Amino acid sequence: MGVKARILCVEDSRVFQQLIRMNLRHLGDVELVFADDGMAGLRYLIQEDFDLALVDINMPVMDGLTLLRLYLEDATEPKVPIVIVTTDGGDETGDEVLGLGASAFITKPINGEKLRKVAIELIEKFQSE
Repeated sequence: MGVKARILCVEDSRVFQQLIRMNLRHLGDVELVFADDGMAGLRYLIQEDFDLALVDINMPVMDGLTLLRLYLEDATEPKVPIVIVTTDGGDETGDEVLGLGASAFITKPINGEKLRKVAIELIEKFQSE
């Protein structure tokens, strides 16, 4: 089943940007927009329309957790679902990001099947609200 969506990827690593692009290109009519740091990502989220955001935690200028906090404090309804993607796969990190309001938590290295499944579920839920 193909989806039509606009996805923001806030990731400073070109390698992980490519991995995300390769793993999401088969979802359907998907437009990927990339931001290299948290501040740029926050500006995109506030100024443009997206169906999903994938956000790394460790980035220059502003980290992903700060982006998540600021966006959720300021966002109007409906809020774009945010998936935190990080190398820190510990339970504490997962509990923290979900407690802050993230919609999901995915660890690196990225499992393409899991990424696609989470993306489809969140996009369809967001678009139906």
